[in-house]
Amino acid sequence: MAVENIGNLVPTKIPALIDDANIQDALKAYHYGSYDFDTAETDPEELLNPSIAYTINDLQNQIDDNATLEEAARDISRASTTAPTAAAFTAFSAGIPNGYIWVDTDSSAGVGYYSATSVYTATAPTTNLANGLLWVDKGSSPLKMYVYNGDTSTWDEIGA
Repeated sequence: MAVENIGNLVPTKIPALIDDANIQDALKAYHYGSYDFDTAETDPEELLNPSIAYTINDLQNQIDDNATLEEAARDISRASTTAPTAAAFTAFSAGIPNGYIWVDTDSSAGVGYYSATSVYTATAPTTNLANGLLWVDKGSSPLKMYVYNGDTSTWDEIGA
């Protein structure tokens, strides 16, 4: 008994026209790509390409991989008492992803700005200035954003 290829977009096998009409053999050839494929096989690496079973398995793997990547992409922030380590992200990247935000739930803030924060006012802040402080000029149209340069004690316009 012979099988022949059908289709270019999703190639698979069907029984040859010269073969006897046996629906079980035909479905086995169509689904697994061969009359001889062991349907008790449990290793997806053994699936024949081309076959519908191979295509379905490949699609499932892509869905699983994409879901894992989407989960990692959504995990860009966390509130906990322990700072994240690069090892927690090695399945998805070479370390802590760019833009990751960690909030220490045990910390408490005092009065004034700490490190890089942002202010949305019509006039530039003059107190509690910290290197990296962002100021969005509420009175500008279109809005302008500045970063405080602690080395020069000046506001540097972003994108200018």
